[in-house]
Amino acid sequence: QPAPAALKAMGAEKMGSSSHTQMERACRAEGKFNCSRVPWLRPALQLVLLCCMMQAAVGVVVFDLDACSEEVPCCIEGDEVAKTLGTITKSFCKIEYPVRTDTPWNASYALRRDRAAKARLAELKAEGCAHEECKGFICAEFFPRCFWINSTARGAFQFQVCKKTCEDCYSTCSQDQSARCGENPSQLELACTSSSTSVQASWLLMMITAVASLVPALHAVGR
Repeated sequence: QPAPAALKAMGAEKMGSSSHTQMERACRAEGKFNCSRVPWLRPALQLVLLCCMMQAAVGVVVFDLDACSEEVPCCIEGDEVAKTLGTITKSFCKIEYPVRTDTPWNASYALRRDRAAKARLAELKAEGCAHEECKGFICAEFFPRCFWINSTARGAFQFQVCKKTCEDCYSTCSQDQSARCGENPSQLELACTSSSTSVQASWLLMMITAVASLVPALHAVGR
């Protein structure tokens, strides 16, 4: 933990001071600790702060896996989804990310959704749409991503199918229907599910995973 002198130095900073300046002064006040020896510490702490801010903005929803509904959807952990729809299964869609569902999840339900996705693709192909491009779009639509926290809680926001994933499908149809994707979020936006044929974690999930991996190191440095 920082010494009293370090805390005093940090407290003396004005509210508008940068985290960089605060940390440098705190490190100079603490004679036993040299920040330059741990070059990743500053960005790691800034990452922690960013994640905390995002968590506060996102919010958390509590759900019951036995009572999933349209009003309170559940979020199924990616490993659980992969048991039925993963890359080594015979499913049509290959899904290994957390999935939002308004119906209690089990293998039977997952496979029914999978068959429905396959049937929807057949309808689009009848309209002259391309198989591969529309398969990714349909699977993302039938198995929307969610922000899994644990078996009873998820992030409050809801992912939508990415605009590009939608356009990649509808632009291949006999009559270009890509205008239908106008309301979908950009590929660069956070609440966006891209092609379900590959496992692509959102930036937020990656950030929180990175922070979690740094926690033990941060504790060790503070001792």
